[in-house]
Amino acid sequence: MIEAIDAFELPFESLVGSSGVVGGLFASSIQLEATLGYPGLFVLMLLESASLPVPSEVILPLAGYLVFLGKMGFIQAVIVASVGGLVGAYIDYYAARLLGRPLLVQVLKRIRVSELSLIRAERWFNRSGLGAVLLARFVPLIRTLISFPAGLLKMDSRAFGVVTMIGTLGWSALLVYAGYRAGGLWRSGASSTVGALDTLIVYILLALSTLYILLYLAGYQKGKSA
Repeated sequence: MIEAIDAFELPFESLVGSSGVVGGLFASSIQLEATLGYPGLFVLMLLESASLPVPSEVILPLAGYLVFLGKMGFIQAVIVASVGGLVGAYIDYYAARLLGRPLLVQVLKRIRVSELSLIRAERWFNRSGLGAVLLARFVPLIRTLISFPAGLLKMDSRAFGVVTMIGTLGWSALLVYAGYRAGGLWRSGASSTVGALDTLIVYILLALSTLYILLYLAGYQKGKSA
């Protein structure tokens, strides 16, 4: 498996040999995606959207890099990632809907998700319901947890699926494209992996800044009309 990764000259290579739970998790995710391609991408995005500690902020740019290498197609990668994300989101949605809040809190503790994190997601959802589910898909941490309050409050499952798919498509396209554009940096001998990561951070920060501005304006208009 390591030989296959080395053949692709993957970014984040320092994580492959890193120690500790986080480093091992990142390394395993990179290996799975690079080795299995689309099926690996689907599984990883499903796990991430089901609130397991798999970072889409690493998985999706890596898919973009594989697009740069010609190992994946851009549209195919975005669709596979989005469908995986949708399935994972539905797992959280129905878990919350069927278990109820008290039991859900106990289950989340077992996968190291605190009740405080759930409360934050609930507050986000209470701001605008359907719109919150859509916008949350662009915000790290909140993007996966937002499915729980949607399920707890029994939001219409079809509407949930539509806004989740739209948001997940946008998030996936953004980070896959960022990874594709950074592909030249990862391949260039004049630039290090750190330089590529800097480029990705700029893309992500710009997207988040735009999102928070939109949320602020939406909240302002809501308060003004109240």
